[in-house]
Amino acid sequence: MAVTEPVVSPTLRTPTWRFADVALVGALSLVILLAGVYGLKLLVPDTLALSLTATALEGIVLIGAVYFLGIRRRKLDWSAVGLRATTTRWIVAAIGAGLLALVLTGIIAVLVQMLLHENPQNPQLPFLAPQGFTWAAFIGMFVLAGMVVPFAEELFFRGMLYTWLRDRWGVWIGTFGSAILFGLAHGNIAIAAGVGFMGLLQAVVYERSRSLWTTFLIHAINNSIKVVLLYMLLAMGVKLQ
Repeated sequence: MAVTEPVVSPTLRTPTWRFADVALVGALSLVILLAGVYGLKLLVPDTLALSLTATALEGIVLIGAVYFLGIRRRKLDWSAVGLRATTTRWIVAAIGAGLLALVLTGIIAVLVQMLLHENPQNPQLPFLAPQGFTWAAFIGMFVLAGMVVPFAEELFFRGMLYTWLRDRWGVWIGTFGSAILFGLAHGNIAIAAGVGFMGLLQAVVYERSRSLWTTFLIHAINNSIKVVLLYMLLAMGVKLQ
Protein backbone atom coordinates (compact mmCIF):
# COMPACT_ATOMS: atom_id res chain seq x y z
CA MET A 1 0.00 0.00 0.00
CA ALA A 2 1.30 3.44 -0.83
CA VAL A 3 1.74 6.04 1.89
CA THR A 4 0.96 9.10 -0.18
CA GLU A 5 -2.42 10.83 -0.19
CA PRO A 6 -4.58 9.35 -2.96
CA VAL A 7 -5.48 11.67 -5.79
CA VAL A 8 -9.23 11.98 -6.20
CA SER A 9 -10.18 12.24 -9.82
CA PRO A 10 -12.70 14.96 -10.69
CA THR A 11 -14.63 12.28 -12.59
CA LEU A 12 -14.88 9.94 -9.59
CA ARG A 13 -18.60 10.59 -9.24
CA THR A 14 -19.26 9.77 -12.89
CA PRO A 15 -21.46 6.64 -12.64
CA THR A 16 -19.28 3.56 -12.87
CA TRP A 17 -21.87 0.88 -12.23
CA ARG A 18 -25.38 0.49 -13.57
CA PHE A 19 -28.36 -1.23 -12.00
CA ALA A 20 -27.95 -4.10 -14.47
CA ASP A 21 -24.37 -4.66 -13.28
CA VAL A 22 -25.26 -4.74 -9.57
CA ALA A 23 -28.37 -6.86 -10.13
CA LEU A 24 -26.51 -9.35 -12.35
CA VAL A 25 -23.65 -9.82 -9.90
CA GLY A 26 -25.92 -9.92 -6.85
CA ALA A 27 -28.62 -12.20 -8.25
CA LEU A 28 -26.32 -14.72 -9.93
CA SER A 29 -24.04 -14.84 -6.89
CA LEU A 30 -27.04 -15.61 -4.68
CA VAL A 31 -28.37 -18.31 -7.00
CA ILE A 32 -24.98 -19.99 -7.42
CA LEU A 33 -24.28 -19.80 -3.68
CA LEU A 34 -27.67 -21.25 -2.68
CA ALA A 35 -27.38 -24.03 -5.25
CA GLY A 36 -23.81 -24.70 -4.20
CA VAL A 37 -24.62 -24.92 -0.51
CA TYR A 38 -27.56 -27.22 -1.24
CA GLY A 39 -25.29 -29.47 -3.28
CA LEU A 40 -22.62 -29.44 -0.58
CA LYS A 41 -25.16 -30.55 2.03
CA LEU A 42 -25.87 -33.59 -0.11
CA LEU A 43 -22.23 -34.38 -0.83
CA VAL A 44 -20.42 -33.36 2.37
CA PRO A 45 -21.81 -35.08 5.48
CA ASP A 46 -19.11 -33.78 7.82
CA THR A 47 -20.33 -30.58 9.49
CA LEU A 48 -16.91 -28.91 9.73
CA ALA A 49 -16.04 -29.69 6.13
CA LEU A 50 -19.44 -28.34 5.10
CA SER A 51 -18.90 -25.07 6.98
CA LEU A 52 -15.42 -24.57 5.54
CA THR A 53 -16.38 -25.41 1.96
CA ALA A 54 -19.52 -23.24 2.14
CA THR A 55 -17.45 -20.31 3.45
CA ALA A 56 -14.87 -20.81 0.72
CA LEU A 57 -17.65 -21.03 -1.84
CA GLU A 58 -19.05 -17.64 -0.79
CA GLY A 59 -15.67 -16.01 -1.25
CA ILE A 60 -15.00 -17.64 -4.60
CA VAL A 61 -18.46 -16.91 -5.99
CA LEU A 62 -18.52 -13.24 -4.97
CA ILE A 63 -14.98 -12.49 -6.11
CA GLY A 64 -15.54 -14.32 -9.39
CA ALA A 65 -18.89 -12.63 -10.03
CA VAL A 66 -17.54 -9.13 -9.36
CA TYR A 67 -14.59 -9.76 -11.64
CA PHE A 68 -16.16 -11.67 -14.54
CA LEU A 69 -19.67 -10.16 -14.53
CA GLY A 70 -18.63 -6.70 -13.42
CA ILE A 71 -15.05 -5.63 -14.05
CA ARG A 72 -14.14 -7.80 -17.03
CA ARG A 73 -17.58 -7.62 -18.64
CA ARG A 74 -17.52 -3.81 -18.49
CA LYS A 75 -13.82 -3.65 -19.49
CA LEU A 76 -12.84 -1.82 -16.28
CA ASP A 77 -10.00 -2.30 -13.84
CA TRP A 78 -9.92 -3.03 -10.11
CA SER A 79 -10.04 0.66 -9.23
CA ALA A 80 -13.70 0.53 -10.32
CA VAL A 81 -14.43 -1.35 -7.07
CA GLY A 82 -12.21 0.88 -4.99
CA LEU A 83 -8.94 -1.06 -4.95
CA ARG A 84 -6.82 2.08 -4.87
CA ALA A 85 -3.78 3.04 -2.81
CA THR A 86 -4.44 4.56 0.57
CA THR A 87 -2.40 6.35 3.22
CA THR A 88 -0.83 5.39 6.50
CA ARG A 89 -3.27 7.73 8.24
CA TRP A 90 -6.24 5.90 6.77
CA ILE A 91 -4.76 2.49 7.57
CA VAL A 92 -4.44 3.52 11.23
CA ALA A 93 -7.97 4.98 11.17
CA ALA A 94 -9.34 1.76 9.65
CA ILE A 95 -7.67 -0.34 12.34
CA GLY A 96 -9.28 1.85 15.00
CA ALA A 97 -12.65 1.67 13.25
CA GLY A 98 -12.32 -2.11 13.04
CA LEU A 99 -11.74 -2.40 16.78
CA LEU A 100 -14.69 -0.06 17.41
CA ALA A 101 -16.89 -2.18 15.12
CA LEU A 102 -15.74 -5.32 16.95
CA VAL A 103 -17.08 -3.99 20.26
CA LEU A 104 -20.20 -2.22 19.06
CA THR A 105 -21.48 -4.96 16.74
CA GLY A 106 -21.36 -7.40 19.64
CA ILE A 107 -23.15 -4.99 21.99
CA ILE A 108 -25.82 -4.23 19.38
CA ALA A 109 -26.43 -7.94 18.73
CA VAL A 110 -26.88 -8.63 22.46
CA LEU A 111 -29.21 -5.65 22.92
CA VAL A 112 -31.38 -6.80 20.02
CA GLN A 113 -31.59 -10.30 21.50
CA MET A 114 -32.61 -8.83 24.86
CA LEU A 115 -35.28 -6.67 23.20
CA LEU A 116 -36.62 -9.81 21.55
CA HIS A 117 -36.58 -11.58 24.94
CA GLU A 118 -33.99 -14.06 23.73
CA ASN A 119 -31.07 -15.42 25.71
CA PRO A 120 -27.83 -13.75 24.57
CA GLN A 121 -26.04 -16.21 22.32
CA ASN A 122 -23.93 -16.43 19.19
CA PRO A 123 -26.25 -17.54 16.35
CA GLN A 124 -23.21 -18.19 14.16
CA LEU A 125 -21.61 -20.66 16.58
CA PRO A 126 -23.03 -23.83 14.96
CA PHE A 127 -21.60 -22.70 11.61
CA LEU A 128 -18.26 -21.27 12.75
CA ALA A 129 -17.39 -24.10 15.13
CA PRO A 130 -19.70 -27.06 14.49
CA GLN A 131 -17.34 -29.55 16.17
CA GLY A 132 -15.86 -27.39 18.90
CA PHE A 133 -12.15 -26.58 18.93
CA THR A 134 -9.80 -28.14 16.40
CA TRP A 135 -6.73 -26.52 14.87
CA ALA A 136 -7.99 -27.27 11.37
CA ALA A 137 -11.29 -25.53 12.09
CA PHE A 138 -9.57 -22.53 13.70
CA ILE A 139 -7.06 -21.99 10.89
CA GLY A 140 -9.67 -22.60 8.20
CA MET A 141 -12.19 -20.18 9.68
CA PHE A 142 -9.54 -17.57 10.44
CA VAL A 143 -8.43 -17.53 6.81
CA LEU A 144 -11.84 -17.96 5.16
CA ALA A 145 -14.30 -16.18 7.47
CA GLY A 146 -11.70 -13.74 8.76
CA MET A 147 -9.99 -12.72 5.51
CA VAL A 148 -11.42 -14.17 2.29
CA VAL A 149 -15.12 -13.51 2.89
CA PRO A 150 -14.55 -9.92 4.10
CA PHE A 151 -12.60 -9.16 0.93
CA ALA A 152 -15.28 -10.73 -1.26
CA GLU A 153 -18.15 -8.95 0.51
CA GLU A 154 -16.36 -5.59 0.35
CA LEU A 155 -15.93 -5.92 -3.41
CA PHE A 156 -19.68 -6.18 -3.81
CA PHE A 157 -21.28 -4.24 -0.95
CA ARG A 158 -18.95 -1.23 -0.96
CA GLY A 159 -17.13 -1.54 -4.27
CA MET A 160 -20.26 -2.03 -6.37
CA LEU A 161 -23.49 -1.59 -4.40
CA TYR A 162 -22.55 1.48 -2.37
CA THR A 163 -20.87 3.10 -5.35
CA TRP A 164 -23.92 2.59 -7.57
CA LEU A 165 -26.37 3.88 -4.93
CA ARG A 166 -24.19 6.90 -4.17
CA ASP A 167 -23.68 7.82 -7.80
CA ARG A 168 -27.39 7.40 -8.52
CA TRP A 169 -29.00 8.94 -5.39
CA GLY A 170 -26.24 10.51 -3.31
CA VAL A 171 -24.13 9.71 -0.27
CA TRP A 172 -26.98 9.37 2.26
CA ILE A 173 -28.93 6.83 0.21
CA GLY A 174 -25.72 5.03 -0.65
CA THR A 175 -24.66 4.83 2.99
CA PHE A 176 -27.95 3.67 4.51
CA GLY A 177 -29.09 1.60 1.53
CA SER A 178 -25.88 -0.42 1.30
CA ALA A 179 -25.73 -0.85 5.10
CA ILE A 180 -29.31 -2.14 5.30
CA LEU A 181 -28.79 -4.62 2.47
CA PHE A 182 -25.45 -5.67 3.96
CA GLY A 183 -27.17 -6.40 7.26
CA LEU A 184 -30.11 -8.23 5.69
CA ALA A 185 -27.70 -10.46 3.77
CA HIS A 186 -26.58 -11.91 7.12
CA GLY A 187 -30.04 -13.27 7.95
CA ASN A 188 -30.36 -13.42 11.72
CA ILE A 189 -31.91 -10.18 13.02
CA ALA A 190 -29.42 -9.69 15.87
CA ILE A 191 -26.42 -10.28 13.60
CA ALA A 192 -28.03 -8.13 10.89
CA ALA A 193 -28.39 -5.18 13.27
CA GLY A 194 -24.72 -5.28 14.26
CA VAL A 195 -23.53 -5.85 10.72
CA GLY A 196 -25.77 -3.06 9.47
CA PHE A 197 -24.08 -0.65 11.90
CA MET A 198 -20.68 -1.79 10.66
CA GLY A 199 -21.90 -1.20 7.10
CA LEU A 200 -22.73 2.41 8.00
CA LEU A 201 -19.25 2.90 9.42
CA GLN A 202 -17.62 1.29 6.41
CA ALA A 203 -19.58 3.40 3.93
CA VAL A 204 -18.44 6.59 5.69
CA VAL A 205 -14.82 5.44 5.75
CA TYR A 206 -14.97 4.36 2.10
CA GLU A 207 -16.47 7.67 1.02
CA ARG A 208 -13.76 9.62 2.83
CA SER A 209 -10.75 7.41 2.04
CA ARG A 210 -11.74 6.43 -1.52
CA SER A 211 -10.08 3.07 -0.96
CA LEU A 212 -11.63 -0.35 -0.43
CA TRP A 213 -8.54 -1.44 1.50
CA THR A 214 -9.75 0.61 4.47
CA THR A 215 -13.17 -1.05 4.60
CA PHE A 216 -11.56 -4.46 4.11
CA LEU A 217 -9.37 -3.79 7.17
CA ILE A 218 -12.44 -2.89 9.25
CA HIS A 219 -14.27 -6.01 8.12
CA ALA A 220 -11.28 -8.34 8.49
CA ILE A 221 -10.40 -7.06 11.97
CA ASN A 222 -13.99 -7.54 13.13
CA ASN A 223 -14.31 -11.04 11.69
CA SER A 224 -10.84 -12.42 12.41
CA ILE A 225 -10.69 -11.26 16.04
CA LYS A 226 -14.15 -12.71 16.68
CA VAL A 227 -12.97 -16.05 15.25
CA VAL A 228 -9.84 -15.93 17.44
CA LEU A 229 -11.87 -15.11 20.58
CA LEU A 230 -14.43 -17.81 19.80
CA TYR A 231 -11.83 -20.55 19.37
CA MET A 232 -9.81 -19.30 22.35
CA LEU A 233 -12.86 -19.74 24.57
CA LEU A 234 -13.55 -23.16 23.09
CA ALA A 235 -9.93 -24.21 23.67
CA MET A 236 -10.26 -23.13 27.32
CA GLY A 237 -13.27 -25.40 27.69
CA VAL A 238 -15.83 -22.61 28.03
CA LYS A 239 -19.30 -23.82 27.10
CA LEU A 240 -20.81 -21.48 24.52
CA GLN A 241 -24.31 -21.27 23.13
